[in-house]
Amino acid sequence: TDVTTKQYVPSFIHSFVIIHICDMNMSNYYDIDDVVDIKVVVVGSNTVGKTSAVRAFSGHSFLSSHEYQETKDVLTTAIQLKGNDPIVSATFWDCSPQTFLQSPHEILHDAACIILAYDVCNYNSFLEATKLWSNVIKPNLKQDNRLLFIMLLGCKTDLATNRTVSIKEAEVFASKNSIFFMEISAKIGTNIDLTLTLLRIRSLNALSSEDSKNNGYTGNDNNNSSSN
Repeated sequence: TDVTTKQYVPSFIHSFVIIHICDMNMSNYYDIDDVVDIKVVVVGSNTVGKTSAVRAFSGHSFLSSHEYQETKDVLTTAIQLKGNDPIVSATFWDCSPQTFLQSPHEILHDAACIILAYDVCNYNSFLEATKLWSNVIKPNLKQDNRLLFIMLLGCKTDLATNRTVSIKEAEVFASKNSIFFMEISAKIGTNIDLTLTLLRIRSLNALSSEDSKNNGYTGNDNNNSSSN
């Protein structure tokens, strides 16, 4: 496997200008005072960095591992996502794997976005994330036939010298499964703002138009959305 220590930046992003233009276009779908509530479900193995990611998204400082108490159920965090109109209030559901596997359909109910988190230095966590997608999440989404934004999220890129999951392998999985791919470091802030901006725009697109087939997973493996 071609394992690299470089930081990941999606190939389609040349500048934040493109992102902000897309954000401005969302005002065509919403009134100026609209508030959109979205539910973001974060799943993955224990210790992959889910809680650190959500803390970073909410602007809180990084905590070392010994300062954490393991999430035993579901930890919810409300975050207002920055951008143009409308105001977007995202509630992140940080789920322990045990709780998620007990009632996946209930937890996924009304979600606008699902984040499949793994540790780039732990190959087994990547395998667990891909299994969750194939064996649990995708079958549940096909029952609902909803348009959602799905993100495969590699965490802990600040430890990339110990990387065991290559960027290429994650990109290939995301592309084959019509989902988005991103990597972050909650500790040093790599791609945190970019991830939130993309999450905001893509989730709004999925909610605002059934014609936005390239912005979310539809339960059809033949659609063309990907990490590129």
